Amino acid sequence: MAKIAGWGGRLCLLVFALLVGYSLVLSSDNFVDNPFGRSTSVYGQYLAARHAGANQDFSTATDYYGEILKQDSEKEALLKEIMRFTLSNGNVEESISFARRVHAVDSKDALSLIILSAEQIKEGYPARALTYFDTVEGQPTQFLAHLGSAWALWDKGAVDEALTHLEKPQSASLYSSLQRFHRALMLDLSGRSDVADKVFSSLVQQADNLSPRVVQAYGIFLEREGRTEEARALYEKFLKTYPNYIPVIVALAQVDESSPSHLVRNGREGYAEILYGWGNLLILNQDLNGALLNFRLALYMRTTMTIAVVKMGEVYENLERWPEAITVLDGIEPDNDFYYSAQIQSGNSLNEEGNIEGAVARLKNLQNLFPDRRETYRVLGDIYREHNRYDEAEEQYSQSLAIGGVAEPSDWPLYYARAIAYERTGQWMKAEQDLKQALVLSDRHPLILNYLGYSWIDQGMHLEEGLDMLKEALERWPYDGFITDSVGWAWYRLGDYNQAVEYLERAVALEPGDPVINDHLGDALWRVGRHIEARYQWRHALNSEPEEDRVKPIKKKIIMGLVGVDIDEEAKAAFYDVQ
Repeated sequence: MAKIAGWGGRLCLLVFALLVGYSLVLSSDNFVDNPFGRSTSVYGQYLAARHAGANQDFSTATDYYGEILKQDSEKEALLKEIMRFTLSNGNVEESISFARRVHAVDSKDALSLIILSAEQIKEGYPARALTYFDTVEGQPTQFLAHLGSAWALWDKGAVDEALTHLEKPQSASLYSSLQRFHRALMLDLSGRSDVADKVFSSLVQQADNLSPRVVQAYGIFLEREGRTEEARALYEKFLKTYPNYIPVIVALAQVDESSPSHLVRNGREGYAEILYGWGNLLILNQDLNGALLNFRLALYMRTTMTIAVVKMGEVYENLERWPEAITVLDGIEPDNDFYYSAQIQSGNSLNEEGNIEGAVARLKNLQNLFPDRRETYRVLGDIYREHNRYDEAEEQYSQSLAIGGVAEPSDWPLYYARAIAYERTGQWMKAEQDLKQALVLSDRHPLILNYLGYSWIDQGMHLEEGLDMLKEALERWPYDGFITDSVGWAWYRLGDYNQAVEYLERAVALEPGDPVINDHLGDALWRVGRHIEARYQWRHALNSEPEEDRVKPIKKKIIMGLVGVDIDEEAKAAFYDVQ
């Protein structure tokens, strides 16, 4: 799941504990097996709807539930399900209609209350929204309603009451941080700059990981106050950790050019900010469906909140719903700051769904529009490399590195990827040069130690240094089955079959389902005379769905052992495929 900076990695367990109740509100797993008694045809549609929902096919699920409702229009469980799926599918107005029906039969249903309160705030009826918020029971949804109530009070004109509302003590640090953030937004909006500054500053100073929305809001505040150098320093500090966060990149580029407006300007936008933030917290909790609901509602409240569209695209990608991800991301217009990153995401989704040429065409078009943006070349290179088009991959990586100019530590993955492309096209000297450069830039990353060390041993050169590199890689990543396999296979290549067996058995224990590692262990076992065990490992490798070109050699070994099998060439190809 594409990720965005949150309130700090160590809060993940707290997030899980706080949000599990909210996740249950959104769950579809709490209904009896057949709520339709003897109506088998309706039950079949119900099962089909449940199946579609379990596979995140929200459009199909909505259609099935719609058909069921024509025959059983007031079944409470069905109303809740279709309310949820229509919202997930982006039919917010329709979900509001179902929320009213759910509320009529269950006035305490949390999701319907959140939806209806959003409608009332958007339509300019904050007092009605407060009525819904006051009805919400149970954490953590009650805390979301607590924040929403403050913005509803703001829209009522009760500014002091809203601010007082956000001073209530919160037992959980996560709640306290979110409440302080929204209080800072209100203080800024109400012109109480001195107090807003103190709250924003405390949020920035106390956070283990800077929240991107806090950085945005505080940076905007500093710029409006004429403290542009402080804003610049804040943006630069944030981008050192999160270099690809578009709003802060744009803010830094424009820091001397204009006086930006507030991040949040009214109660409607304040509630949208709550929903967007809550969606990100649900992503931390791995509740992707719940996150999607929040992003849909946030966009309903604030249609220009493009960052919520980007996050929806990421959610669909993590759910492996590639067509939906592409559709959502393609809705971002070319003049939007997020257009470039959205097209990168969309190109990746096209590749994932199997439309390789579509992905290539999209990324090449992006290169024409943004010839100096090196990320496009890197992504296209990765796609070419994934599909064994190494010459084209090398060309893309080279262009990306040329645009970057002087090599930086962050460039090591590009050198590593290009080295693989060079090696696979028979250009070892260039590959070796790139691997050495990547080794320096990465501070001896285990992946590079593994690749370069094994390659040297495989070619019968720098044997001692190559083995030392593999051992170093394993010391740094001791539980990596593939690096353990490399060490074992290096000993095999050096003729120490007993050492090879020791490491390869450990590698199989770490990666029991990998066909290449099992195949390697079979070869080593055969060499030490353990022929029955060797055939067992080869059979296990064959049953583990090896690459097509590996099937015939493995079958031959099962029948004949290692007699007449070119192990060297087979092993070399297998190693580089694993990389």
